[in-house]
Amino acid sequence: LTLGKNPHLALSRMSQRYGDVLQIRIGSTPVLVLSGLDTIRQALVQQGDDFKGRPNLYSFTLISNG
Repeated sequence: LTLGKNPHLALSRMSQRYGDVLQIRIGSTPVLVLSGLDTIRQALVQQGDDFKGRPNLYSFTLISNG
């Protein structure tokens, strides 16, 4: 999987094709990608305890410009 220079656009295209919840790998680390307001709200507000304490991935910091 190559996200290219605009990873947000690549992930948006993937969510249009596969749905609002995706799992990709960045290196050897599985990463959950959420798209869509309702999906993100459910994850962070209604299921916040399940998503807190996520690791800070160095490679994600690189592709998200900090």
